[in-house]
Order: sequence, then C-alpha cells, then structure tokens
Amino acid sequence: MTDMREALIAEALGDMAALLSRLETVKPIVEAACHDLTMAAETLGDRAARAEERVAAVADGAAVRAVKHVARRADELIKRASEDETRAMQAAAREIFKRELGQALQRSLASTKRRSFVWWTHVATAVVVGSLAWAVAIYVFLR
Repeated sequence: MTDMREALIAEALGDMAALLSRLETVKPIVEAACHDLTMAAETLGDRAARAEERVAAVADGAAVRAVKHVARRADELIKRASEDETRAMQAAAREIFKRELGQALQRSLASTKRRSFVWWTHVATAVVVGSLAWAVAIYVFLR
C-alpha cells in the first residue's frame, strides 16, 4: 500500500510540475494582455475626451445658429408688422381725407360755382390742409 501511495504522490507531484510549467508559460501571455488592455483603456479615454470636445463644439455651433435664426425671424416679423401698420395708417388717412375734405370740397363747390376765385382759394386751402395732415401723420408714425 505504501508503494501505491508513493506512486500516487509521485504522479501528483509530476502533474503539479507540469501544471506549474504551464502556468509559467501562461503568465507572460496574461501580463501582455493586461498591458494591452491598459493601453487600450488609456487610448479610449483620450479619444473619448477628444470626442466630447468635438460634440461640445458642434453643440455650441448649433446653439449659435439657432439664436441667429430666431433673431432673423424676429426681425422679419417686426418688419412685416411695421409694414402692415404703415399700410393700415395710410388707408385710414386716405379714408379720413376722403370723408372730411371730400365733403368740405363738395360743399365749397356747390356754394361757389359762381365765384371761381373763391373756389380756387378753397381748393388750395384743402390741398394745403391735406398735405399738412399727411405730413403730421407721417411724422407721428416715424417718431
């Protein structure tokens, strides 16, 4: 029985020696893989930082373009509103001019058919008053 025990121990020691020699050959491979993995992690960290910088630059550029677009659209809307307001004021001034001065001119023409001098005086007065009304309206609008 001791011979068998010694044979098993000798075989186990032989297997251990083979296992240790295999482990010694695996150790440099594992160390090289570990070194490569560390280098890859460092490279990935550098690339991620650069990618983050590029993404931030793109986002900043997009924000600037968005702000410019909003400002341009606001300017267009303000200009359009101003033009609409100008047209409305001109139409209102024309209507007032027609209503007020038109009636006055018709009354003047009816009463002064016989006197041409008085008629021309009223026409000149109406033209001057109308021009002044337009000038005042334009001045008030532009101010």
